[in-house]
Amino acid sequence: MGQSTRNLFKLLLRILLVLLIAGFLGGALVRLAPGFGVDENELDSRLSHESLQALRDAHLRTDSLPCFYLRYLGMLLHGDLGYSETLHAPVLHLLAERSAETLQ
Repeated sequence: MGQSTRNLFKLLLRILLVLLIAGFLGGALVRLAPGFGVDENELDSRLSHESLQALRDAHLRTDSLPCFYLRYLGMLLHGDLGYSETLHAPVLHLLAERSAETLQ
C-alpha cells in the first residue's frame, strides 16, 4: 500500500467521522430545541384519554437520542430517509422532486 493510498484512506475516514459526529450533533440540537416532541394532535379535544396516551407512548419510543441515531443510520444504509409528517410524504421522494431546481 503506497503512501498516497494510505493518505486517501485516512482522509476518507476523517470525512466519515466528521459526518457521523455532525449528524449526531444535528439530531441532538433538534431534540433539545424548545417544543420538540409536542404533537399538535394532543390539542384535539375529541380524542379520548387512551388516544392521547397512545400518542404520548409513540413519542416515548423515539425520545432517546442514541436509539434514534442508530435507527436513523440503519435506515439510511437502506436508502430510507424517513417520512415528513408535515408534508405527508417520504423524504427521499421530496428530495428527488426538488433536486432539479437545486442543481440549477
